[in-house]
Amino acid sequence: MDLTGASAVSQLASASSRLFLASAPIEKSSSKALGLLSALPSPLDEVALFSSAAGVVFGFPYLTPKGPDPRKDSWYQSIKKPVWQPPNWLFPAVWIPLKVLQSASLFLLWRKEGDFPIVPSAAFVVHLSFGNLWNYLFFARRNMFASLFAMGGFWVSLASTIFAFHKVDSYAALLLAPTQIWATIAAALNFHTYWLNRRPKDKDEKNSYDSKKAK
Repeated sequence: MDLTGASAVSQLASASSRLFLASAPIEKSSSKALGLLSALPSPLDEVALFSSAAGVVFGFPYLTPKGPDPRKDSWYQSIKKPVWQPPNWLFPAVWIPLKVLQSASLFLLWRKEGDFPIVPSAAFVVHLSFGNLWNYLFFARRNMFASLFAMGGFWVSLASTIFAFHKVDSYAALLLAPTQIWATIAAALNFHTYWLNRRPKDKDEKNSYDSKKAK
């Protein structure tokens, strides 16, 4: 039983001495933490990097002519379309969020420490180029058959891009997965639209081939 409090004072003094002795490593660790914080990129650098990535994603489609607006193009309005084709307003409603995810993906790729990821970045640019080519062939040239090959390149180049991104940053690759799903739907829609609107000559050749096969 401590009536005078001497024991408590002794314990307090002992605790104070231990705290004083421990202050040196705390200060040392604090200085290390400050050093790490100073090595992190500033918020302005992050904003500039993301803006650059978004500029590539949103700006690249404007490098090549896309043709007339599908909503106002008489040719596009006149062609046959699959019954399961989504309404026109859904396409920008889907693509805008997808392009935001692509921008974030490219941002994470470029943000990674080390040498600049040339191969993944080049794969992404090739993918965007196939997108421009498809728009040009389908809407500007109105060549649905040729657009099938551009769509195939679009799909394969995106899969290759995801693979290349995954080697650098798995999260960057994951952000491109929704685009791959939508590209698969777009490829099926592209082929179905071509099949509904193929030329009569193509249909005659197919019927002739089917009749010869039946004989």
